[in-house]
Amino acid sequence: MKTCRLKICGLSRFGDILAANDILPDYIGFVFAESSRKVTPDKAAQLRRELDKRIRAVGVFVNAPMEEILELAGHREKERVIDLIQLHGDEDEAYIRQLKKHTPLPVIKAVRVRSREQILKQYVSLIKDKYDYIIIDCMPSLSTLTINVLSCADSVMIPVQAAYLPVKGLEQLIKTISKVKRHLNPKIEIEGILITMVDGRTNYAKDITTMLREAYGRNIKIFENHIPMSVRAQEASTQGMSIFRHDPKGKVAQAYQTLTEEVIGSEKWCKQY
Repeated sequence: MKTCRLKICGLSRFGDILAANDILPDYIGFVFAESSRKVTPDKAAQLRRELDKRIRAVGVFVNAPMEEILELAGHREKERVIDLIQLHGDEDEAYIRQLKKHTPLPVIKAVRVRSREQILKQYVSLIKDKYDYIIIDCMPSLSTLTINVLSCADSVMIPVQAAYLPVKGLEQLIKTISKVKRHLNPKIEIEGILITMVDGRTNYAKDITTMLREAYGRNIKIFENHIPMSVRAQEASTQGMSIFRHDPKGKVAQAYQTLTEEVIGSEKWCKQY
């Protein structure tokens, strides 16, 4: 069973230290950022000398110069005012990596979250500068995870099977995307609708495709390319293998290759105009 740890933050008076010594929390916090509870480094050092040795001191910073943190962290244990570093600002991964090169102290990064629907957005913001594209593959359901993805995405591609029930559910998904655009992520756009698992031998699949184009094609791009139904694709999924590795010359791999070219072509056209 995990042990619950207790931290009391914002200590700024000797009376606070006396109370902490009586309660014996695992950690106390000195706030060095602008706040009604802010303490100066000298004041924190004075308070720390009165703190029970069993309690560890955490320094709380917001976009502070690294030199300020390192001075409080100390090169030798006797010089340390704090035992842990807690970052509450816009400090990114590069900042934290550089900080940890100069101090052995543990670093805590606090992530501000407006709501549970934007948790993923906070994490993606920390890594997005390292990549040209981040692709998130969602389950076919309108769960909290799906809302999180829509809240942080620039655009969304909607795959829909060439069958009645999936097409019926498409309407609800598009409504959800519209709500997310209004309330959580105004920049999100629908990249297009991709028709998948198309059985070209049946009129049913052709009718569904025609229905989709008539219902949504005027306002939302329907990709010209579609993904055909294939036993080889099902095998690749079962084995956890890319279709390009499992059946590189098959019709599904070729369809995805053609789709990729269409998507890239659309993106270049949009940037040009």
